[in-house]
Amino acid sequence: MQKIICRELFTGNEFIEDAFVVFEDRIIDLGRGRGEQYSCDTTEVGFVMPGFVDSHTHAVFAGSRERELEMKLEGKRYMEILKAGYGINRTVEDTKRESDDEILRESEARIERAIEHGTTTMEVKTGYGITMEQELRLLGIIEKLKRRLEDRIDIIPTFLAHIKPYEGYTDELIEHMDAVAGRAEFFDVFMEAFGYDDTERLLRKAKSLGFGLKLHTDEFSDCGGVALARRLGCVSVDHLIRSPVDSFKSVEAQPVPCLLPATSFSSFEPYARGAEIAALGAPVALATDMNPNCWCESMGFVADLACYCMRMKPMDVLKGMTLNGARALSLKDRGQIAKGAMADIVITTAKNHADFFSKFGTKKVERLIKKGKVVI
Repeated sequence: MQKIICRELFTGNEFIEDAFVVFEDRIIDLGRGRGEQYSCDTTEVGFVMPGFVDSHTHAVFAGSRERELEMKLEGKRYMEILKAGYGINRTVEDTKRESDDEILRESEARIERAIEHGTTTMEVKTGYGITMEQELRLLGIIEKLKRRLEDRIDIIPTFLAHIKPYEGYTDELIEHMDAVAGRAEFFDVFMEAFGYDDTERLLRKAKSLGFGLKLHTDEFSDCGGVALARRLGCVSVDHLIRSPVDSFKSVEAQPVPCLLPATSFSSFEPYARGAEIAALGAPVALATDMNPNCWCESMGFVADLACYCMRMKPMDVLKGMTLNGARALSLKDRGQIAKGAMADIVITTAKNHADFFSKFGTKKVERLIKKGKVVI
C-alpha cells in the first residue's frame, strides 16, 4: 500500500486541494487532508491527476512522411498531397514493404515515448494495410505490443476501414469481417473516404458481430456523421472539424466527441470548436491522433493546444485527456482517481492545474504509476 499527499488532486471530475490518495493496484481511498489513518510509504508532491487516456491513435506503421511538410507550407491541402502520391498511400506502401519485426520495433518505440509523456491507456488502430491480409497482419502486431507492454500501458485494438481503393472494396470488407471479430474491441470507418451509405453498411455489419463502433467524420466537410453515429450507437465520433456545434445539442444519448487538435496543428487546418461543444455539456475527449501526418506522442502537447488554440477551459481539457478519453473507449475504471479505479496516476511537474497549463511545450510528467507500480 502506498500514499501520495499532494497540493492539488484532479480526480477526473473535480479538483481537491491538499489531498491524499492511497492505492495498491487500485485506488483504496482519497480525500482532503493527509490520510493520517493510513501508515504506509508516503510521497509528497504538487499536482496529481489520472493517467492519460489516448483514445485515438494510428501508432502502428512503418516509415515517415516528412517531405509533406514543404507541400503543406506551399499551401497544398491534404487531398492534393494524397493525389501526388503521398499521404495514406505512401504509408501503406512503406508498411507493406517493412518486416513485422521492424514495424514492431518502430511502433513500440513510439508507444514507449508516449508512456514517458504520461499515457497509461492507448487505443491503437489498424488501417495502413488496406487488404484484409495486411490488416490482419497489423492487428497481429498490435496484439504483440499489447502483450509486451501490458505492465506499462493498456492497448485497446481497433480495426479501421481507412481508405476505399476501388469499387467493391466495401463488399470485400463486409464479406471478410468475421475474421476480425473477437480480435479488435472496436470497428472504425473513415467516413469521408467511404461515403455515407458504405459507412453505414460497414458499421451495421460490425455491430452485428459485436464490435464497439467508432467513426472518423467531418474532418474536411460536414458529412452528417454525428447524426449517423448517434443513430447507430457509436461509442465515439472523432475529428469533427467541420461539424455544426448544434449537432451536440441533443439531450439524447450521444457518442463521445473526440477532438484531435494536433491534427489541425500539423495539417494547417481549423480547430474543432471544442470550447463550444464542451459548453453544451458534451463529454469531449482529446487524443493525439498519432500517425505519420500528425506525429504527436505527447498528450501534454494536446492539452496545450486544446487550451491555447481551442480555448477550452482547464477542467474540460483535463477531463478530455482522462475521464472522457476512457468513456470514448467504454472503460469505466480508467481516467479517474476514485475508489476501486485502476491506480493509473500521473505525478506532474506542476504545483497545481493552473501551473500545469501556464508552462506550455515543457515536460509535464515527473513520475508515472501504472496499476500501482512506478513505470517512469
